[in-house]
Amino acid sequence: MWKILKYSLFFILISLGIIAIAYVLVPEPGDYKIKNPKKTAFMEMRINAAKEKGKTLYISHRYINYSNISQNLKDAVRISEDGGFFWHSGFDFAEIKESIKTNIQKKRFKRGGSTITQQLAKNLYLSSKKSIVRKLEEAFLTIKIEKQLSKERIFDLYLNYIEFGNGVFGVESACKKYFNKSASNLTIFESAKLASIIPNPRKWSPNKPTKRLKYRTKILLARMYKFKKISKTEYGKAVREFEIFFNL
Repeated sequence: MWKILKYSLFFILISLGIIAIAYVLVPEPGDYKIKNPKKTAFMEMRINAAKEKGKTLYISHRYINYSNISQNLKDAVRISEDGGFFWHSGFDFAEIKESIKTNIQKKRFKRGGSTITQQLAKNLYLSSKKSIVRKLEEAFLTIKIEKQLSKERIFDLYLNYIEFGNGVFGVESACKKYFNKSASNLTIFESAKLASIIPNPRKWSPNKPTKRLKYRTKILLARMYKFKKISKTEYGKAVREFEIFFNL
């Protein structure tokens, strides 16, 4: 019995030691309090993946100051991706629980539970590969990002570096590509459409009226109204634009 306890304690201490070392070894995001990355790990991964296929991927990226981004777009993205962003510390445990429950029921990876901070950690430093080691690195980076950067700065980096299409990164480049306007001038309906493609940006487009886009945009507009991000009049106008776009 004593031997079992001794070995168990030894294993726990070794494991904690490895975790502590891993935490120290992951990058320090504090440099990004002011500085913007030229390229993210995810951009590099996409470029290299194209090279392996004998192709060249041109990155379209423009940075826009957080204060200049349309509030409609900020609200749409946050409600779509992480409603509790400004209140949690990087992990939404209620969402993680629901994701696990859904994935078990569907017997496949159907629903993710990543917060905006977790997604940013992955985009800045990691690959899209799923493994225990990568998830551990993501968790450590999430903790460090939340400690070292303000919520506004985290959201700023997220909006400016998330992928919105093949080689299209950041809300400014996305708005120029899809709507021929700046992210500062996006309407409620346009914001909802753009936010709706985030889960699969290389497959979906805010300019193609597919069933998937229709479903996600309708739900998102309703949630924006429910959470009082838009008025009844604004919601009605957005719904009319929605009906015209989807030919209803």
